[in-house]
Amino acid sequence: MSPYLSNRLDSIVLERIKAIWKHYELTIGVNGIDAQHVWLVALVMELEWHLHNSAEGEVPPIFSEILQEAVSYTREHFSGEELMMHEFHYTGFGEHLKSHVKFIEAIQKIAGEKTELKREQAEKLFTLLKNWLINHIVKDDKSYSDFFKRRKILPEVNAFFEAEIKKGTVKLREDQVALLDQIIEKGNTIECTTHKILEQIKEMWTRYNMKIGIPLIDIQHLWLVKMIVDMNEAMDESEVTRLAVLARTIEDTIEYIDVHFHTEELFMEKIGFPELPAHKKQHEKFVEQVKARKEEFDKGNQRKAMNLVIDLKEWLTAHILISDKKYVENYRQNKELAQKYSRELIDSGEASLRQNQINLYKHLVQGK
Repeated sequence: MSPYLSNRLDSIVLERIKAIWKHYELTIGVNGIDAQHVWLVALVMELEWHLHNSAEGEVPPIFSEILQEAVSYTREHFSGEELMMHEFHYTGFGEHLKSHVKFIEAIQKIAGEKTELKREQAEKLFTLLKNWLINHIVKDDKSYSDFFKRRKILPEVNAFFEAEIKKGTVKLREDQVALLDQIIEKGNTIECTTHKILEQIKEMWTRYNMKIGIPLIDIQHLWLVKMIVDMNEAMDESEVTRLAVLARTIEDTIEYIDVHFHTEELFMEKIGFPELPAHKKQHEKFVEQVKARKEEFDKGNQRKAMNLVIDLKEWLTAHILISDKKYVENYRQNKELAQKYSRELIDSGEASLRQNQINLYKHLVQGK
């Protein structure tokens, strides 16, 4: 990785990158360009994370180093991109080149020649870099991507760019390619490693005494807590990040309730929980509530959709802490059967647990 980034990016930064990449549909289709773009997004997200977690009015010491890396790498990226557009006679090359020049001028104007940035300057630089990067990829870069696709020369463009990388004309490292692979792969395989986030998850889990005693159910409930903590963190970050994380949270919540409710209902049926019909109705009501939030978001009403985090908290306190604990007595009376069935659900894959969910449970609940 870059000398100005940790050897392993905090998981929350990786998750933010993944959310932004997917929500704003940043894939261009030129593999080398995509790898450069995801690296720039990573640098910007690292800037935001350090600003977000620094004392009010302060500029974190590492900020200038990361910024310098971002601006330097942006220049390198521009060079390779311009070479590619010129080679394949992109009709919008002149305008695209102008946008590159304007961006560099804007960065230099804010940063000036000062060696020490003030907080206000740091915020402006971060905002400029982040907004420009996303908008530039979505609008300008997608234009040349569409140009290549219309002319059916995208394979040739990819081959040319890869050849330039091998010659050293274009700079791209293996770890940057690896980061792109991690971001675009299907499924959430990113481990929760950020100490701050882990502490917040643990605090909420402990404060509400959420442990049911059924590992399968507890693993799923703990993941809901993580989703709430992630969304809470994003609420204080930039609009670009908030919207991307909200989109991901809505998607994750829909997947979560589908898997978790199905698992929970199967489990209750197996141990003979008498209040299963009423419990199912509660599940159905919450499914409709989440669908309504998704419709609001899809229609552009992000403010109302952001109430999802409130919905999740209310579900946690009103349903998990009250309704779910009602079947604990049934579990205790049928402990051997419950544990056996729990293992069957996991072994068969019907419980749909992901390894990172299991790892989070082992770390925070079992202390492993």
